[in-house]
Amino acid sequence: LIVAALAAAAFVLVQHRVRSPMLPLSLLRRPTLSAGSLVGLLINLGFYGQLFAYSLYLQQVRVDSPLIAGLSLLPEACAVPVASVLSGRLTSHGGPRRTMVAGLSLGSAGLFGLLVSGPGTPYWVLVLPMLAAGAGMALTMPAATTAVMDAAPASRGGAAAGLLNTARQVGSALGVAVAGSLLASRAGFLPGLHLALAVSGAAFLAGVLVTLAAVDRVRADRVRADRVRAHREPAEAGPARMDHELAGPVRRYRR
Repeated sequence: LIVAALAAAAFVLVQHRVRSPMLPLSLLRRPTLSAGSLVGLLINLGFYGQLFAYSLYLQQVRVDSPLIAGLSLLPEACAVPVASVLSGRLTSHGGPRRTMVAGLSLGSAGLFGLLVSGPGTPYWVLVLPMLAAGAGMALTMPAATTAVMDAAPASRGGAAAGLLNTARQVGSALGVAVAGSLLASRAGFLPGLHLALAVSGAAFLAGVLVTLAAVDRVRADRVRADRVRAHREPAEAGPARMDHELAGPVRRYRR
């Protein structure tokens, strides 16, 4: 972690001095873009840390085979495509801020719900928290991507997308590292698992606070205005198009 922090500081210093930076630091001064990228880091930290720890719980505590452990995690995977589609629709109607808050809250509830995990916990008790965790992740990520890309200048879209993806990869690496450290602690596997799940849930809660504090709330009003304008334009264009079509025969007749 110390090496990573020093490398990040060196990267920022170099980007500040070069003429054509890979990551223009002016992008980070846009609150919505920075907040969306930070949320990407937090949800990957929480979700993939949980996924790593929980796969070990299923095999070491519940003594499931690798195949059964993978199948047991299907509720999280099955929730992803449904929630991703829903995220797009919610974002198009109300903007990314509300969708992000809803997804992060749902994911946090699911991750904290997994704290009931123990040696004899019935599997059906774990299904609903896993569904919530997977759905929360899938609701949040498309909306966060929309927030980041909307906040970036058109000429810097590639840099903004790269920043978000890099933040997510860093979050995944940190999540697995933190969860692995907690599972290997002297307290034992189950206390380490519960602490890792608590950290994952807290990461999602932190994402809620970041979203409420920094993600632009004007986006929803702009979406509604664009939708109204899109409905008006065809109606206004209709008479103009008809006049243009009628003008042609009139001009030919005059000739």
